[in-house]
Formats: sequence, C-alpha cells, structure tokens
Amino acid sequence: MGDEVEGRIVGQVAEKTANAGTSQGRARDQAITLMHQGQGCRQIARITGLSKSTVSRLAQENGHSFDRAAQMKTPLKARLADLQATKMEISERIGQRVLEALDDMDNAESTRDFAYSAKGVADLTRALKDSQPAHDQSADVEDAKDFLVDLRAQLGAVRDEFEEETGVPFDSDEAGEIIARKTQREEETEHDES
Repeated sequence: MGDEVEGRIVGQVAEKTANAGTSQGRARDQAITLMHQGQGCRQIARITGLSKSTVSRLAQENGHSFDRAAQMKTPLKARLADLQATKMEISERIGQRVLEALDDMDNAESTRDFAYSAKGVADLTRALKDSQPAHDQSADVEDAKDFLVDLRAQLGAVRDEFEEETGVPFDSDEAGEIIARKTQREEETEHDES
C-alpha cells in the first residue's frame, strides 16, 4: 500500500511539473509579445507572474532593450529621414530659383538689373549650399550595426527552431547530415516538378 501512495505522489508531482513547464512557457511567450508591444519590465513581470530578472533575461535573449533611449531610436531615425527628405526638397526648389535668377541675369537690359540678378544668384547659391543634406557616415555605421544585430537574432531563431524540431544541437555533425538530407530532398522535389 505504501508503494501505491508513493506512486500516486510521484505521478502528481510529475504532472504538476509538466503543467508548470507549460504555463512557464506560455508566460515567457506572453512576456516576449508584451515586450514587442512596448510594455516595461515591471509591467511584464506583474502581468505574466515572471520575476523581473527573468523578464530582463528574456529581453536580452531576444535582442530587446527596456532602455528608453533604445526604444526611441527607430522613431528618431524615421523623423530624421523625414527631415532629410524635406531638406532635399528645399534644395531642389532653391536650385530652381538659382536657374531662374541666372536666366534673369542673362536677360538683364541694364547694369542695375544685372547687378540685382547677380546678387540674387549669389544669395541663392549660398542658400543652396547651406541646404544640401550632409552625408552622415555614422548613420550608415549604425544602420549596418542594426542590420547585423537583426541578422544575429534571426539566425539564433533559426538555430533554436532547428534544435527544438530535431532535438539535435545545431553545430553537431548530426545536424549537418540532417540539413544535407533535407537539402537533397528539396532539390529532388524541385527537379521532379520541372
């Protein structure tokens, strides 16, 4: 009889452990969703029941930051791009005015009209030079860094999905064989369809 009670207790503990893992997984998935919605670390911890340290670790693993400056980076880049586009449009309009002033200068009938048009050309040319958008190499570097961070996160997701599906570490020889077989099957299927 003692063995029977002990067996039931072990079964109940195993069931609770399995359920805890499932609810823990759901809480983690919910936390990641809330991160992408812009919720803060404390709010996510409160909603999901996860500890703040677990939420922070999940954020780090998923390339997310609760740093306000980091969250504002994308909208700021978009705003700067809009401003850059406006500056380009202004430059184009001033360039058109320079051409018109040059035409006026060429068609001037008096020295006074010529001097007035020349002054207009000089002023507009200076304005045009000031309105030219400067090329910012640091923005290119930041864009490249962002691309690489996103690429790393995507590759990590592919690795994790592969390991979850196959139960094989991605960097193992067995993984290489699985990938080679899958590639061969896809090539054969593609060949058969054509």
